[in-house]
Amino acid sequence: MRAIGFRNLIESDDPNALILSILCNFEGESPDDVLRFIMTRLQELTGQDEKMRRDCLQMLEILTDNRALSVNIQEAYDKLHIDIEKLPSYQKGM
Repeated sequence: MRAIGFRNLIESDDPNALILSILCNFEGESPDDVLRFIMTRLQELTGQDEKMRRDCLQMLEILTDNRALSVNIQEAYDKLHIDIEKLPSYQKGM
């Protein structure tokens, strides 16, 4: 996946493709900027569907961790006003 440019997936209207873009080559872009864009776009695409948003964000967290990106996902949640207490990963941790 790292050989594929992230722009191929990040421009999609499919939340799943958008999530997978975190595994792609960022083509010189900052991982933090890419993550913030993905999260903002996920909010737009999921609309009022809280369950879908939580599921998407959980998968994004897993893939971000698997890629070992040094990004501050908590900071991105704060900037986008995402209630992390509703995320399954938060509830599992508690």
